[in-house]
Amino acid sequence: MVSENPAKAAGLLGTSKGLIAPGFDADLLLLSELDCSPLSLQATLVAGTPVFQSGGTSTVGGG
Repeated sequence: MVSENPAKAAGLLGTSKGLIAPGFDADLLLLSELDCSPLSLQATLVAGTPVFQSGGTSTVGGG
């Protein structure tokens, strides 16, 4: 799990970014690596709401 170090690098730690904890934004990327292949984006959540799932499902912009 990677969250704190990128937030530190971007100067955002101490705001609502950088931790997966109550009171913090729930903006997350779910990545997977299968059989030593490159990382693959599986899902994106913005404010805890899924906006993308691999396989073509997207709710960004209403659909």
